[in-house]
Amino acid sequence: MFWPLFLLFVSCSRPDVPTEPPAPVLRVASEMVTDGEFTNRLISASSPYLLQHAHNPVDWRPWGDEAFAEAARRDVPVFLSIGYAACHWCHVMEEESFEDPVLASYLNANFVTIKVDREERPDVDAVYMDAVHALNGNGGWPASIWLTPDRKPFLAGTYYPPVSRRGRPGFREILERVTDVWSTRRSEIDADAERLVTQLAARARVTPGEVEESVAQTAMLSLLTAWDAQTRGWGQKKFPMTPRLEALLAFGLLNEDVALTGVVRDTLWAMDRGGVHDQLGGGFHRYTVDSRWQIPHFEKMLYDNGQLLSVYASASVALDEPRFADVADGIATWMMRELTDPETGAFYSSQDADTEGEEGTTYTWTPAQVTEVLGDDAAAVLSTHAITAAGNFEGATVLTRPSASPIDGAVRARLMTARLARPQPATDTKMVVSYNALAIAGLARGGRLLGRPSWIAAAERAATAVLAARREDGSMPRTLAANSPDGVLDDYAFTAVALMELYEATGNAEWLTAADSLVSAMDGRLWDPTSGTWFMSADADLLVRKIDLSDGPEPSGVARAVQAHQRLDTYGTPSADITKVTATFMAASRWFSRSPAGVPTLAMAHEAERQPAKSFVVVGRTLADAQALAAPWSSAFRPDGVLALAEHPVPSGASLLADKTPGDAAARAFLCFDGTCQRPVSTPAEVRELLDPGESP
Repeated sequence: MFWPLFLLFVSCSRPDVPTEPPAPVLRVASEMVTDGEFTNRLISASSPYLLQHAHNPVDWRPWGDEAFAEAARRDVPVFLSIGYAACHWCHVMEEESFEDPVLASYLNANFVTIKVDREERPDVDAVYMDAVHALNGNGGWPASIWLTPDRKPFLAGTYYPPVSRRGRPGFREILERVTDVWSTRRSEIDADAERLVTQLAARARVTPGEVEESVAQTAMLSLLTAWDAQTRGWGQKKFPMTPRLEALLAFGLLNEDVALTGVVRDTLWAMDRGGVHDQLGGGFHRYTVDSRWQIPHFEKMLYDNGQLLSVYASASVALDEPRFADVADGIATWMMRELTDPETGAFYSSQDADTEGEEGTTYTWTPAQVTEVLGDDAAAVLSTHAITAAGNFEGATVLTRPSASPIDGAVRARLMTARLARPQPATDTKMVVSYNALAIAGLARGGRLLGRPSWIAAAERAATAVLAARREDGSMPRTLAANSPDGVLDDYAFTAVALMELYEATGNAEWLTAADSLVSAMDGRLWDPTSGTWFMSADADLLVRKIDLSDGPEPSGVARAVQAHQRLDTYGTPSADITKVTATFMAASRWFSRSPAGVPTLAMAHEAERQPAKSFVVVGRTLADAQALAAPWSSAFRPDGVLALAEHPVPSGASLLADKTPGDAAARAFLCFDGTCQRPVSTPAEVRELLDPGESP
């Protein structure tokens, strides 16, 4: 094997505004490259990231059979580059190498080149990122992978500089080395590729087994042990790791474990006060390059913020932290202000780390800039946000909040107005179904818990756009684009769960019916009876068909599919199939035993299966009557049950609602366990006593 000589590890691995500032001038990612003398096959792509590369001199092709057939015809290797629009090092490698006509000419003469947007094809990315990890021990983007014409990887890395520097091999040097070995020692490449494919297949293989009953407790204790109390998070670089926080909050509340809920509280506080939190505009950057949440890598992702909105809103009511509601307000305000597609109401994917090629210039401040905007009011802000002449990021300051009090709303609005007058980072206007689902779920749950009807309305509009994109056969696309690839498991499972959150927030049974239909389509396309769980993708031509059990920045698609079936089973809808839940737990047995901290969402689903299925059913003469009586449930975070709302006569399709009536009252409420309901109650005081015995005033 010759590739270890070329390892390189640089990559993108990694509050409410009372006085509303003006809307930003949107800079669309696909418009950030001017027309040039070159145009390649990406010009017809819908992905803004791919369109950014459409005028590279590199003869890029989209992923597909045509590209590999051309490599076979010419008998040359394939160079596969995978990235995404908000990735800083992806832009660097494009500028240094892919825009260089001389280097591009060498690539075109000796390789077939393929460019993939990892957010558009997460199934392709998952397979080949495994190759990057297998060969390098770590991963990240841009991913640079060399393949045989039959799609087998034999060399992989991440970012490469154009020429060798500081001990790092240059991209041109690697290309020349690959060309030489391809022509002189081809058999070695083929043998190495076969060995790697065998290794990847072994890693993807699922072996069912028995599962310990205490797996959730083991997973939570593992997360607690790995959590750093000094830096309030996991790892040297700090990512939100929101699925972990969600699982710890739920398990801690259900078991009255203050150590676990304390981890959630302390992490959310540290994130709020750090530079990872956009102190002016709301929302969170993707991660920090330091261990204390201070200096971010500046891209902002919809998938992070949709989840964080849900967790901050849930923690606000569960842990009695009003400040967390303010943070949730800021996230929702940013999402609706800067990521909403005005035509459909769906949400865009992300905003870049860079502004005009420089990291952080939109977000950072110098004392002179603050003084210019605030005049006599500047001194307090300079102190509150620790803005100094030396700065904390390349001569400027990333705003943090060392003091306990947030900056005054009017002053924040003045600074934000000035910031929006600066050049803005580009926005990736690709509307990914699963990312939208996370945003819909966050807005729906947060709107219900915190009493924000505008959030629920925004969630409904986005959900309508997502469902309108369903194809005639019931399948989901990956993106809201005419030429979108097929949806993956996340698109089905995340959307189904989001629709159930929306049903709980509105009582509109159409959302529950749509969730049930999506789960049916998901099972028909992605369920694998051999492994006993769901494939990530329906694409049978992939080198390895991945099964997505572990959480990353997003929850596992398999775990969300399990939760969708569990909730539908509690509601009693036609597509619920608890046998798939049981089979999936057995399929995940190796993960549960070897790395329970890696599967916290699935571990919590397993814990839910051990408990009685809890539901709170409220039927009113009108839906408004039902919602009013359900208020004590709706305004509390209750991770151990589902809410069912209906007006009489109840809709069909959910057995949990069958035979329920308001009786002689405006509305009646039923607390049920495993479908068996207690005596109904009809007054707010009775509801409070039923749900929280002994706590009613």
